[in-house]
Amino acid sequence: MVNKKSLKYGIFSFLLVLLLMPIGHAIMILNEKFLHDDKYYGAVAMGIVGVILVFWCIKQNKKKHPCYHLRFFRRGLNLDGLD
Repeated sequence: MVNKKSLKYGIFSFLLVLLLMPIGHAIMILNEKFLHDDKYYGAVAMGIVGVILVFWCIKQNKKKHPCYHLRFFRRGLNLDGLD
């Protein structure tokens, strides 16, 4: 039997990725359009920023997550019981 809390986390994670993936694709298209020959440097820079954000969020684990302040998004999805 699947735990209700884990099911909510799974659905929330899926929707979050589904809604934010187009933003990442748009950034990559802009990277290719504006940097032409240097697009690989831009992709590496975006990757480094992503790794820094991951480590920063792991370091902040004892504090509230930065996404905690997106309460309007969570209330819109009716996921307030995830805390």
